[in-house]
This record gives sequence, structure tokens and C-alpha cells, in this order.
Amino acid sequence: MSKNRKVFLSFLGNTNYKPCNYYWKEKTNKVNNVRFIQEASAKLFCNEWRQDDRILIFLTDQARNRNWEDADHIKDICTGEKESHEGLKNRLKKLNLEPKIEDINIPDGISKHENPDDSGLWEIFIKVYNQLRENDRVYLDITHAFRFLPMLVMVLINYAKFLKSITVEQITYGAFEANPDSDDKPIINLTQFSELQEWTEAVSAFSDYGRTKKIVNKLDNQKHNQLIDALLKVETNFITVRGQRILHEDYPKIKSNFENLKEEETVSPLKPILNVIKDKINIFEKAHPKNTTVQNSINNTLNAVKWCIDHDLIQQGITLLQESLVTIILIENSINYSDENKRKAINAAFHIYENQLPFEKWKEEAKKEESFINGLISNNKNSLVKLLYNEFKELTQLRNDLNHGGYSKNMDGKKIASALYELYDKILKEVYSYYNLLY
Repeated sequence: MSKNRKVFLSFLGNTNYKPCNYYWKEKTNKVNNVRFIQEASAKLFCNEWRQDDRILIFLTDQARNRNWEDADHIKDICTGEKESHEGLKNRLKKLNLEPKIEDINIPDGISKHENPDDSGLWEIFIKVYNQLRENDRVYLDITHAFRFLPMLVMVLINYAKFLKSITVEQITYGAFEANPDSDDKPIINLTQFSELQEWTEAVSAFSDYGRTKKIVNKLDNQKHNQLIDALLKVETNFITVRGQRILHEDYPKIKSNFENLKEEETVSPLKPILNVIKDKINIFEKAHPKNTTVQNSINNTLNAVKWCIDHDLIQQGITLLQESLVTIILIENSINYSDENKRKAINAAFHIYENQLPFEKWKEEAKKEESFINGLISNNKNSLVKLLYNEFKELTQLRNDLNHGGYSKNMDGKKIASALYELYDKILKEVYSYYNLLY
């Protein structure tokens, strides 16, 4: 069991509430003849809570006088006659619950004497926020959070999620206005709205920055373990520049897993959110070192660079862009793109062609690949080496500067990023033009 405390938050209004029977999900799970939704909620949800958990009731001075304390001067809404009733304070006390029950005064929020630009709203915000602790598990009742309070509370909850790492376990609303011909009133579960908000933030983090942590945290570890592993691999592959793994990842399977997840979800607005993830990885095709086409290779390798650019992975993008050229050339020549010797030979070919080195000045490793290198730089053949040797050289310089932490050339970071964007655009056009492909 988690040691993080549970906290029930609710706002008490000043209306003369009428008794009813509040039920949760099924009418068999019902609290009969109660005026206060807080009493019903505490009995239904807080019955097994511990001493270090909390029930927090926020109320104005008027609500305190009319509904928190016992009162005998409350006018009936319909008849206008005075009625006596027991206040929520004693009603909660009689439940004999373990959690401490606290009443916290808040301002009225809006009055004709207050500045309409702030209206005490920030005071309410801060008072509620200050009651929360790190990692609290929050149960929120918004039944009497009238006027502006529901929006204030939802913003506050997001604020506290970030600053205090709270979790929203439940959001409920006691629908007294439902079933006007019956005393049985449902408690409506609104938690899915918070869930949707969290999913939106999680997918936004993935879409904008390629980060999967928030999505992974929303998934069930046992039910979705394959999808979790795949998403973590995607992020890690890019952060650690695992070019081969990026190409080998089973993207169709990931998309299929998200389709299955969409079918599981009952919240309709969540499905378009999940589509964003699927569309994001839709740019990749499954590739294999010995079973791929030049078109497939170009799409995957250069789309991997685009992914880095889209997610501000500048160093990774520069590395992948240079290695993509090597990979494409190897596949063009029907050579396994994981062949280390051939990759070194292509790097040598760029250097040799750029400097027009005679054979006797080649390094020994390059001389062993003489035939292959000559095939890439011969005068009677066009090749990517000859087309893009300047760009390859610039990428080498950028990689060296980055790998040495700016202690060599110390190029401005913005210029490095701009250089990547420009090199990507130029190389993309040259490569697709070279192979007569559309992009």
C-alpha cells in the first residue's frame, strides 16, 4: 500500500441543501437521507482511510454559519420558513472516520467591494494549494464549487501536479438536480476529464520533444508492457544515436499496439490524441540490413534526421545525417550497411575526393578498399561522394566541435543548429534528385 496520504478536497456552499440519497455507480452503494454531498462522499470513499489522511472542507464565513455549524435560522428555499439543521461539522464527526477533518476559511471570491481583476481568487488558489503536500493522492469533489471555482481548481490541480507531484485519484460531482422525481441522486465520476488532460500533456511531450516518459506513466505496466518497451526504445535509440536500431524497430507493430489501445479506450476524445502518436511514427518503415531498397533506406535514414530536427536533438541529428549518407551509399551498392570496414572506406572516399589525394597518400586501411573507393570517386561516374563531399566535410567539423564540447572551435550553438537545418535541406534535395525520387 502506498504511504502517500490521501486527501479529500471539497467546497461547502451556503445553500440550504435538501436531504437526498446519494449513490456511487450502483443504487445498492448508497448513503440515505443526507443533506451534504461531503458526508456521503466521506462515508463512501474515506471509510478505510488512515489517521495521516485528510478530509479538507473549504468554506466562506457565510457557509460556516449556515452549513458547517448547527443552525436554527435557515430559511427554506421554497417556503421561506426557518428551519433547524445539523451542520456538516457534526455530521462528519459522527462518521467516526480516522482521517483528520479540517475546515479552511476562504474569501467569498467576488464581491462588489473587491478588485474585479483579482477578486480574492489568488487567495483561494494559494490557500488550497498550501494544504497539499508532496505526492498527495487527491480526491476532489466539485459539487459546490460554484461559479469560477471549477476552473480555478482544475488549474490548481495541474499546478500542484507539476510542483508537488500530486496524483488525481478521483473527481466527483453530486448531481442533486438529476432524477427530479426521485430522492436517489447519482455521484458522477468526472475523473476521465483529468485523465484526458494528462494524456494530452503526455502526447504533447512526445509530439514536441520525442519524450515518452509521460505516455509510459499513463500505460498499464502489465497490460501494455510490449508497447511501453517499444516506446522507451524509440526514445533511447534517438537520444543515444542508435542508427541501426532506429531502422530495425518494428514500427508497424507499435502502430498496431496503439490501434489496440484505442479500441480499449471508452473516452472518445482520447482517440484522436492517440492518433497523434501513431501519425508521428508513421514516417518510418521497417527495414533490414540485407532486405531493403534505396527508397526505403532514404526514407528511414533521412526521416530519422528530421525526427531529430523536430525534437531539437541537434547533436544526434548531425551524427545521423552524416551516417545516413554512408548507409545510403552502402545500400546502393548492395552492401550490408552494418559492414564496419565498408563504412570506414566511404568516409575515406569523401576525404580522398575532397583533397584529391593520390593513391600513395591514402591510409593503409583505404588502400585495402582501393577498388571500392575508386568506384565511388572515378571521373566517369557520378556519385553522392562527388556531389556532397563539401557537406560531408562540414558535418565532420560540426561533429568534432560537438564531441569536444565546444572546446575546439567553440561555434555558437544557434549556428550549429542552423547549419544542421541547411545541410539537411541541401542533402535531402541532392539525394532525392540523384535517385530521381519524389520527397
